[in-house]
Amino acid sequence: MQRLNTKAKRLEYLSYQFESLVKNGYKKQTYKDVNFFTQAGPGWFLLKVFQGTSTNPTHFVKYRDESRMNDKIEEIKQLFDSREKSKAERKAKKGFLTGAAACSAAIKKELKKEFPGVKFSVRSDTFSMGDSVNISWTDGPTTAEVEKFSDKYQYGRFDGMIDMYENTNSRDDIPQAKYVSANREKSEETAKKLSEFLETSLKDSDDWQIKREKENSIYRIFNKTSFPVGGKIKEIGRTGETCGQYEYFYKIVFEGGEAPEKKQEVKNRDPEKTEENETFVSFEELIEEAEKQRKINEYNQRKAEKAERYKELAEKAKNESDTAYKTAKQIGDFIPMGQPILVGHHSEGRHRRDLNRIDNNMKKSVQADKKAEYYEQKAKNAENSNVISSDDPQAIEKLEQKLAGLQKAHELMKEANKIVREKHTLSAAKVKQLIELGFNEEQANEILKPDYAGRVGFASYALSNNSQNMATVKKRIQQLEKAETEEPTEIEINGVKILDNPDLNRVQVFFDSIPPAETRTELKKNGFRWSPRNKAWQSYRNQYQVDRAKRILQE
Repeated sequence: MQRLNTKAKRLEYLSYQFESLVKNGYKKQTYKDVNFFTQAGPGWFLLKVFQGTSTNPTHFVKYRDESRMNDKIEEIKQLFDSREKSKAERKAKKGFLTGAAACSAAIKKELKKEFPGVKFSVRSDTFSMGDSVNISWTDGPTTAEVEKFSDKYQYGRFDGMIDMYENTNSRDDIPQAKYVSANREKSEETAKKLSEFLETSLKDSDDWQIKREKENSIYRIFNKTSFPVGGKIKEIGRTGETCGQYEYFYKIVFEGGEAPEKKQEVKNRDPEKTEENETFVSFEELIEEAEKQRKINEYNQRKAEKAERYKELAEKAKNESDTAYKTAKQIGDFIPMGQPILVGHHSEGRHRRDLNRIDNNMKKSVQADKKAEYYEQKAKNAENSNVISSDDPQAIEKLEQKLAGLQKAHELMKEANKIVREKHTLSAAKVKQLIELGFNEEQANEILKPDYAGRVGFASYALSNNSQNMATVKKRIQQLEKAETEEPTEIEINGVKILDNPDLNRVQVFFDSIPPAETRTELKKNGFRWSPRNKAWQSYRNQYQVDRAKRILQE
């Protein structure tokens, strides 16, 4: 796939994307460097916003009320004007620096004053639609202590729920950047001391879970400890605590004294939020979260469009059914009730034709009504389906939850069978034990009741079926994890492009023009369907479909 790593490429791609949106029924509105695309439907209003040369929309939300959508458009315009005005004022000042550079200089000056003797590296960067400042240092104060002073220099935050950056901390008295991140690193000496302590504490343990927890705890011990200037680690000592997590039991002791214990305070960018419900994340994590949320939004949008398409087809089929029924009824109204065909009369031919038309229209009405019911059910399934689709960005998380439920059920069935098949326990005691496992009294009595073959408890086939379900879910998780690391592959045959697209979980076939009817028929027979959204013939992704596409194009 082509990388959009230059402004010219991004503008070319944006031009194509804007043309496609307009062709698909969107209305375009341009305000300075911001492009708004709106689309209205029955009970909904869709808004897409592109700023600058960013190829992804900064705002992509469906509203139920047009006035709310218009309010959001005005809000975005005001925010854009505010940023433009601020830039113009700073540029007019003598010794002008870019927003990020001025912010970087101000942060460095303040940190030098607050933490004398600690060397900070404060670097600024600008990119399409924003800028950033990255603060890094070795040992010294904790990340929370530095963020106490640096957080005010970030003018907003990214809200992953709406896939949009919000200006929640904008100030005119100091220079600010879109993202400000703080990254604390360990010196070689510190890393060595912590590694030696970890090896000593783990030498008698073979449990990987304990090892992993201790490794994480060592990181948290470092993360909460403020290093004195010029201080060297003497040892990792005990704190005197007797309960709690592993990191509560140990502290870093320095030569010449202990590092001062300071309460970690994180100044919130949003004054309405508290420390308990907001956690600072790095710039890279924000970008990763934004990309993940973008994929989730696209997937949900595809689901909504799919359900809407089925509803439209159902409505169309209903109208066809009603029209055919009305036509049959209108023809029948001209024939008197009980009127027989008058054989040999001049009306015989017309009478027979009318009866045939009534019969044909009634058949069409019934068939169209069945089609409407079919598409209505498809629409309901698309909206409320519990099926975990492989192209769902959250598929792995959902499958892991499903696997945990299956494993819990498996252990529950095994424990219940142990109780039920105990020979020296009374039935009343067994019921009590089953209730303690989590069954209610009615379920417990049902488990103890023999089936048609005289078996009590959960039959062996129930356990084996559950085991097979667990194996199937595990296999799917492995396949999806593998797919996450795969890159799209492209093949060209006779001028037609075949794209194996793991991002969409589809095999896509792109033609320069409409393919012949024979080719379209073969594609449909082999599970390919035309996608108006992607302008391609596509099917669910697997190697069989890639091979089938190759065979069809080579014939």
